[in-house]
Amino acid sequence: MKTFIFIQTQFEAIHRWSNAPDEVSFLRNPHRHVFHVRMRFNSTYDREIEFILMKRNLLDYVTKAFHLKDLGEMSCEKICECLKIAYPTSCYISVSEDGENGAELIDVAIS
Repeated sequence: MKTFIFIQTQFEAIHRWSNAPDEVSFLRNPHRHVFHVRMRFNSTYDREIEFILMKRNLLDYVTKAFHLKDLGEMSCEKICECLKIAYPTSCYISVSEDGENGAELIDVAIS
């Protein structure tokens, strides 16, 4: 059995996909999303990681890095990669657009 803690937050930003297929050509234009972030960390004992403090840290990071910014061509996958660099001990990262569709990064080496 394994124990994890998770934190989640959200931020508002704009992005676009210049090479979107014709069927979804509207994605080529800048458009707004509320990006939802959920991250998981291994926790080997009770309250090893204080999740309120970790969430505050994450909120500070996403506010400075992404909130209310034009992210250009940055996708959910790329946001996951940025978060993994900032939080290398995370074993799971999920970023979705408006809480619906998105990407997940699972670090199998530490999960």
